[in-house]
Amino acid sequence: MFVVSSLVKNLFKKNQLRFLKTKMKLSFDPSLKGMKQLKREMFNLELNVPAIKTKKNVYVDLKKFLKNFIFDSVNLKKFQDLSPEDPLYSTHKYIILDPEKFQLEKLEPEIKQEILKFVQNDEKNNSDFVENLSIKLKYEDFKFDDVMRAIIPDEIINENVNVKGYSIIGHIAHFNLRDQVLEYKNIIGEVLLDKVNHIKTVVNKINEIDNTYRNFKFEILAGEKTTQVQCKENGCEFKFDFAHVYWNPRLGTEHERVVNLFNSDDVVYDVFAGVGPFSVPAVTNKKISACLSNDLNPHSYKYLLENFKNNNKSKTKLKELETRKMFLKRSKIPSLILPNENFIFDPSEFFSAFNLDGRDFIRTKLKYHLVEFLNYRQENEFNFNKAKFYALMNLPAMSVEFLDSFTNLYTSHEREKINRALKADLIENFRLHIYCYHFCKGDKTELEKIQERIRHEIFHESKLEIESKYVRKVAPNKDMYCTMFQIGFNSFFSNGEQNTKNKAVEHADLSRDIKVQKIE
Repeated sequence: MFVVSSLVKNLFKKNQLRFLKTKMKLSFDPSLKGMKQLKREMFNLELNVPAIKTKKNVYVDLKKFLKNFIFDSVNLKKFQDLSPEDPLYSTHKYIILDPEKFQLEKLEPEIKQEILKFVQNDEKNNSDFVENLSIKLKYEDFKFDDVMRAIIPDEIINENVNVKGYSIIGHIAHFNLRDQVLEYKNIIGEVLLDKVNHIKTVVNKINEIDNTYRNFKFEILAGEKTTQVQCKENGCEFKFDFAHVYWNPRLGTEHERVVNLFNSDDVVYDVFAGVGPFSVPAVTNKKISACLSNDLNPHSYKYLLENFKNNNKSKTKLKELETRKMFLKRSKIPSLILPNENFIFDPSEFFSAFNLDGRDFIRTKLKYHLVEFLNYRQENEFNFNKAKFYALMNLPAMSVEFLDSFTNLYTSHEREKINRALKADLIENFRLHIYCYHFCKGDKTELEKIQERIRHEIFHESKLEIESKYVRKVAPNKDMYCTMFQIGFNSFFSNGEQNTKNKAVEHADLSRDIKVQKIE
């Protein structure tokens, strides 16, 4: 067993950043620059690299010691066989080292001594401490980044145009290529298919997200034509057609952060639910009390239903749901405060999906469910300190424009009914936690303006406490934030002038058929 001294370990830690930044620069044939039709046979390169000959039964230990020096610039085996003519062919291998990182004359004496000590313990190896090995590389050995540097002209690379960044959605790699590299888009797609094993389709976005259905057009650069994908996030499996819905794997951490806030007593209203990255794990894994999910896109709505069913179809999950429903059916069901023919309140329904505009959803579904659920819990003497109500609004381009849907939510007549049915302290203390996602310029003053608009123009509450959390950078001067605050019945009951869009929703609701589906 090869034991490394604590002194050498500290030296490695001290130089860790230098090791990470240092990488061998491959010198390809200049004629590869500007290539638009892939010719794999032209990617041949011969390199001289340092190598240490070591016993097969101990090379794993030595590899751990030399991990910062290993030649990992290409997809090359870190251990190479010796020549068959070498007497040590059957017992030894070469460890290939990076010539930029491993320079014998620049090594700290302590590190050099440790390696020398290791080699000297090998009585069969009479070779030099470090040998110079010639290796031949071909197209299959190079990484995607290497091939891109060989092909893309230097003037484009020097502009910091990113051709390496892409998102992975199931079997699809999704690029958002800039104009400067569009003429190389097909070879970029072809190379990526070669270099990333599980990728079957490469696409490039060709327009901005459509704010109506939250999807965008893209072109297939290489691979299979299918856009039906399956992927996992936060312990759930999601199925959807990427050509018709919105899905961003870079939001997985934010989805997880929010879902982890929920507990089993909470209620979630997912206003722009998409295919369910918030809603499905909230119900499936956190087992929240109720989730009303909505999306205007009919394709998203379809997959929202499917994803809930698929993640709750095992015998264990079905038994859990049935047990919860049986328990709730023994509880007291009070008379409805605001009976409405377009909304059926059932406390045993943990998940309901709707295919509505966000404003419609808030003013025709959330509105009734909220007061009836509060009334139900009041009737059953529920401890309201244990639960929170959330409204999630993940439509960054437009969410702020929907916030006024919460104002004047109830008419004066409905307000009287609510005041008679619910206890005064419940009405006074209730808070709806709103998580509103939106874009913002890099300038912090823009974020302050959005907060002030929410505080003064929309809810007219000068003391409204607002917190904004940075989510991610969308573009060089465009960030995504989650702005969080709490409102109560004083906002729902406000007597200011009602938004004409809200009036239109309530008027139309009297005569139209609302799309809704509950999960059986």
